[in-house]
Amino acid sequence: MSLNEKSINTINEYFAELAQSAVNIAYGESDEDTTYAEFMEKLTEYLHLLSSEHVATEVLGMSSSAIEKFNGGKGMTVDDVQALIEQKEDGMDEDDGEIDYEN
Repeated sequence: MSLNEKSINTINEYFAELAQSAVNIAYGESDEDTTYAEFMEKLTEYLHLLSSEHVATEVLGMSSSAIEKFNGGKGMTVDDVQALIEQKEDGMDEDDGEIDYEN
């Protein structure tokens, strides 16, 4: 099974928990002046962040400290994880074994 398939499967398996965590965070940051659009933007942002970090941990085997250091402490994006998946799959083909998790 490819890393992309594993990533999709882990999100499918844990989506309810990831989505609820994203809702909780976005809701906690909302106040009476928050618009629906602003809330949904934050919700989507947190869902992407939490999903990316979940895949980094569960599929790519990254440590929490490596994830925390990513992007200067701002967390991992979907694009970051996709690049790491591709790098790891390319590395598996070339059998060099080392992946640069530092960004």
